Amino acid sequence: MGFRNAGALQSGITVHHSGLLPLIKELVELLFQEGLVKALFATETFAMGLNMPAKTVVFTSVKKWESDSHRYIGSGEYIQMSGRAGRRGKDEQGICIKMIDEKMEMNILKDMVLGKPHPLVSTFGLSYYTILNLMSRAEGQFTTKHVIRNSFHQFQYEKTLPDIGKKVSKLEEQAAVLDASGEAEVIEYHKLQLEIAQIEKKMMAEFMRPERVLYFLHSGSLVSEKIRVCLYYAAI
Repeated sequence: MGFRNAGALQSGITVHHSGLLPLIKELVELLFQEGLVKALFATETFAMGLNMPAKTVVFTSVKKWESDSHRYIGSGEYIQMSGRAGRRGKDEQGICIKMIDEKMEMNILKDMVLGKPHPLVSTFGLSYYTILNLMSRAEGQFTTKHVIRNSFHQFQYEKTLPDIGKKVSKLEEQAAVLDASGEAEVIEYHKLQLEIAQIEKKMMAEFMRPERVLYFLHSGSLVSEKIRVCLYYAAI
């Protein structure tokens, strides 16, 4: 948002999206909270985790771009954004407008409006940076263990423990009644599979010795080499 939008901002019209500088986004949010913004053009980032209701929410499209194609917004995304319509203590009811500019199947619209949102799953992970950051910032009762123990990720993990315990018990019961005959043959089969893998590994190492590989390399041949998931070619 530069000088071109300064006049629009003075008139109470502005934008909010993830591409703005944090300082500009914070400025827009403060002006919106103070009621100085009359019309805000925003992406869904404005609706995530911010308690900033509006009188009216307008969906200019019910599709969004993702990766390499457009898709209909999910029920969770719709609930987050449409839920901003209606200011407590100011509006008797909120208004949500959907601008549908193409034919849309009724079941898709029904799932969008009435469907259940996707469950919220924590992506919190302990990296070296996270641990060092917690150790440097945690003070008093807010120790590293306290922060981790009271995280949403830990809460979700502990919530699944009873179900995991039931699954383990069920699997143990099923294992107890399994027919164990032929166990020696299975062990022998597994041992042979390991031996075959070792022999194949030795054979491949023997095939790839320089004096053997050079025999197959002729001028004009095409050589391919796979590195991770990419396949590279080279001409001799």
